[in-house]
Amino acid sequence: GVAVFSEIYYPGWEATVDGVPVDIVRANYILRAMNISSGKHTIEMWFKPKSLRMTESIAYGGWGVFVLMVIAGVVRKRK
Repeated sequence: GVAVFSEIYYPGWEATVDGVPVDIVRANYILRAMNISSGKHTIEMWFKPKSLRMTESIAYGGWGVFVLMVIAGVVRKRK
């Protein structure tokens, strides 16, 4: 069957049903839905858009550069 959730669909949503990854699709033009079999299930959904992943990568890279600059400054002062 199809489970339709009254929450807005937007790319970046991921889900599992009983720990198995499933695709989230658009239903009724705006809602989220997924195909699941009948019965009791544990459904988990989380939002992780690509833009967030890119932003995290840039932020971590910036912290890495900052730490390297601090270390370089400390080493220079010791000389």
